[in-house]
Amino acid sequence: MAVPIRIAASMVFFVSSICAIAQDPTAPADADDESIKVLSPITVTGSRIKRIDIDPGLLGRYVGQYALTGGPIPGLVITVLKEEDCLFAEVPGMGKVELSPESPTEFFYLTYGALLKLTFTKDDEGHVTGFEADLNGQMHKARRIVP
Repeated sequence: MAVPIRIAASMVFFVSSICAIAQDPTAPADADDESIKVLSPITVTGSRIKRIDIDPGLLGRYVGQYALTGGPIPGLVITVLKEEDCLFAEVPGMGKVELSPESPTEFFYLTYGALLKLTFTKDDEGHVTGFEADLNGQMHKARRIVP
């Protein structure tokens, strides 16, 4: 569980953009994936976020380092790690936060009223190439630099 900390507004914005936000509360997580179990939904300002249980073996594909291609701090490197059966994002100077799965490729983090969505992107061969982060409609992208 992340511990609340006071940080600069630009970093709050960034952390917000590296986590998951529910765009369509009526959409199923991934009905074809039998390794997914929907847990208790959370309601935030009218949107439903569905934290699911996914196969921990899937998390390893996202581990690596990613560099922001724009946003508040272009070039900032975010490290995604797996510890036990959980996925974390670590931002320099801020520590790490646990990312909760919403689907096999979408993860979220809720902090101080900001719900953040992180969606991993893949190439045609299925290799993870980066992620797209959404904070209330403001999109940021990061490319994978170290698997």
